[in-house]
Amino acid sequence: IITPGTHLRPHCGPTNRRLTAHLGLVVPDGCRIRCGEEVRRWETGKCIVFDDSFEHEVWHDGAACRIVLLINFFHPNAAA
Repeated sequence: IITPGTHLRPHCGPTNRRLTAHLGLVVPDGCRIRCGEEVRRWETGKCIVFDDSFEHEVWHDGAACRIVLLINFFHPNAAA
C-alpha cells in the first residue's frame, strides 16, 4: 500500500535471480512505475512483471491509496 504523495526514490534490488510481479488491486489515477527507461501505469486486475535489479522508482500523484499484491519469484532464465 502506498499513499497519495509518495515517491519511492530510484533503487535496485539485490539480485537478478528473481522477478517481481505487481497485481493491481486498487489503482487510482496518478500512479506509475519506472523500471530502467520504461514508465508504466498499473491497471486494476492486471500484472506488471519486472526485474527489480534494474533501477526503478514509483510515483503516486493520485488521491487514494494504491494497493498491489507484490510477488517475487525465481527468474526462469537464471542459472541454478
